[in-house]
Amino acid sequence: MRVSRTFGYDYSARRNNMVLAHERVNLHPNQKYVAGSDEAKAQSEDNSLRRLFVESPTPAANGVVPYYPEFGRSDVDQDGSTEDYIRINDTLFGIEGVIGYSYGDYRLYVTSTISKDNFVRNTPRTEQPNLAEQPWNKKDLRVATFNVLNYFTSPFGGDENRFGSNRGASNLGEFEVQQEKILQALLRLDADIIGLMEIENNGFGDNGAIAQLVNELNARVDNRKQRYEFVSVDSNQDGVIDALDAVGTDAITTGVIYRPSKVKLKQVNVIEMPRQVAPEVLDDDGKVIEDGKNYQRNTLAPTFKVKGGKEKLTVAVNHFKSKGSKCWKMRHPSRRWARRSRC
Repeated sequence: MRVSRTFGYDYSARRNNMVLAHERVNLHPNQKYVAGSDEAKAQSEDNSLRRLFVESPTPAANGVVPYYPEFGRSDVDQDGSTEDYIRINDTLFGIEGVIGYSYGDYRLYVTSTISKDNFVRNTPRTEQPNLAEQPWNKKDLRVATFNVLNYFTSPFGGDENRFGSNRGASNLGEFEVQQEKILQALLRLDADIIGLMEIENNGFGDNGAIAQLVNELNARVDNRKQRYEFVSVDSNQDGVIDALDAVGTDAITTGVIYRPSKVKLKQVNVIEMPRQVAPEVLDDDGKVIEDGKNYQRNTLAPTFKVKGGKEKLTVAVNHFKSKGSKCWKMRHPSRRWARRSRC
């Protein structure tokens, strides 16, 4: 059984569950085939026949896995990354439990305890990405993207977030671990332009999340030519960039960092993505129970001039709303009422 999805938290059942697949990792049906095609449907059916959910028999707090108590806890070499990890395509063996069937899937309710020794690493971690076979040409330009998974600094001395509460680390210790893991990953990417997703939308001042991330990153780079700057946005169109500026109105946003030694920032573009606004939904007393608004996150698309040539490059960094977001569908031709349904 191969790990097809590492732990995710089921808020309804209050359990962390993992998904295994027989003999191989389950690919999304649309990875290779057109959505809705016969091939995609066949892939979906084959996935369901191979799939097994693994979870605890009793509820647990978010982040707590009763049958794997050491998961994500150790960091012996203090490099910001745990030794008790799980990777997609790992083989899991020696686990015991009770088989059940619910919500259309087979489930193993674990009664034993496991550790990292229960996993075979079919695709071991590498110190840096395995790229093209030919040697890396320093004259080339490397562009990458990275999701920092709710990197929030406002609870830890950063500038205030005007668009929502903290979605990141719940305490300073967790934040320091999160930050170090992000920094080590970015260093190993060794990219000249990096698009960031899920960074806190708390401006471009000295205490903004993106400024802090870049400062910490540069502190770990010895060669000055390899250091980074970040793209700032004058959202107020007043010619002055400060901590109140933002990209969009969500608590998180997209960002771009780059090496001035490789490219020169020429223009900053913010593209407003389409959004849906429907009529309000009222209860029998006329009270608004749904405001009818469904937003998208804006796209940050800076244009650079590549140094050593005349070429320009525009990098568009998107972070679309999750598939769990809802859409509006009209219930009555009068358009006075609407209801929400899954997209």
